[in-house]
Amino acid sequence: MRALIAVLALVACVGPAPAMAASVQTVAATPRPADWPTRVKHAEALAKATQPEELVVGAAMREMDRNMVSAMRSNEQIHEIEAALPGFSERYYAAARTKLEEIFHARLPKMWGAVAEAFASQMTVAEIDSATRFFSSPLGAKIVRLQTNNMDTKSLMEVGLKDGLSDKGPSSEAAASLKSASVKAAISTMTDLSPSERTAMIAFGVSAAGRAARQATPLVQKAILDWSTQHDPAAEAQRAEIAVKVVTEMKNEQKGK
Repeated sequence: MRALIAVLALVACVGPAPAMAASVQTVAATPRPADWPTRVKHAEALAKATQPEELVVGAAMREMDRNMVSAMRSNEQIHEIEAALPGFSERYYAAARTKLEEIFHARLPKMWGAVAEAFASQMTVAEIDSATRFFSSPLGAKIVRLQTNNMDTKSLMEVGLKDGLSDKGPSSEAAASLKSASVKAAISTMTDLSPSERTAMIAFGVSAAGRAARQATPLVQKAILDWSTQHDPAAEAQRAEIAVKVVTEMKNEQKGK
């Protein structure tokens, strides 16, 4: 049972970058080892194996397609805009979707770099390479895919949108939503594996590389969530420009009635 719980914790560190979220609890920094540059360089491959581009962006866009409009409507500030301009949320998302996807792709290298440093802070080069081989294998890739597909980020998006618009920084509510979603996804992922696959997953989870990767999980999650809420003036300006355009179009339509 202890091994299974440990593996569930490990699985929770892989999967999609949330479309909207706030940072998890602060994790104490650890001194950088002498071979830090080498660790980070090797860990970049592990970051990409656990956060593959097409899977991460695809999952983020699917979640936004399902939940973005409702998440916007649940926000008090957006609700006020909707009162004046009914249908604003749908119009904005339809207009911004392509640009949002472009932004995700463009910003992924920064996420991989942050995740690589998180892994490097807790794992040796040998452990990183072992974990990379596992998550690059057919079973490892399946686990990443299942964890991504099983992740329900609706509540996290709603909380993240509220935190982002209030500009008050990360909230405990966001951390709780992330923890709940990750655990539920990890449980579903394990049940979706065959008995032999679960055995292989447990074997990796209790190995030196698996234990080290699990130790890095809080830092990995923090790196991803910090990245997802990191201020990007250029991207924010692009989103604001789209919002202004939508508002202008809708107000002009109202005048024309």
